[in-house]
Amino acid sequence: MASDRAERWTVPPVNRIKVNVDATIFEGGHSHVIDLVARDDKVYFVECSGGLELLCESKKIHKVDVETQNGVEKLTMKDLLAWVRINLIKERPEMFMKGDTVRPGVLVLVNDCDWELSGQLNTTLEEKDVVVFISTLHGG
Repeated sequence: MASDRAERWTVPPVNRIKVNVDATIFEGGHSHVIDLVARDDKVYFVECSGGLELLCESKKIHKVDVETQNGVEKLTMKDLLAWVRINLIKERPEMFMKGDTVRPGVLVLVNDCDWELSGQLNTTLEEKDVVVFISTLHGG
């Protein structure tokens, strides 16, 4: 049943794994896409898609454990991006980042919410948050 209510990903109970499955059948029924993501309650998840996964050895979903620096209690998106640049991006980091932020044309979602609504680089992250980077630029 369709709902007008926006849904947000919620953390599974401690020591449990939550599996999200999305499927699309395209017009004519000759092709389809199925996406499955399994998540636990412990660490951050970073997903790269729209071509960005090619910069990360073709892996889309990354379970990451980022330590905060200098006694800071909360991790920010700026901290996470610095970690991603050093630890996840294996080639052509300039395709993902410009300076200390993402390049124009990279959509960033934090728990399915556009990061522009939550403070961009200053967005604070909780241990169980899901961050998605999607490239909206495609060569032709």
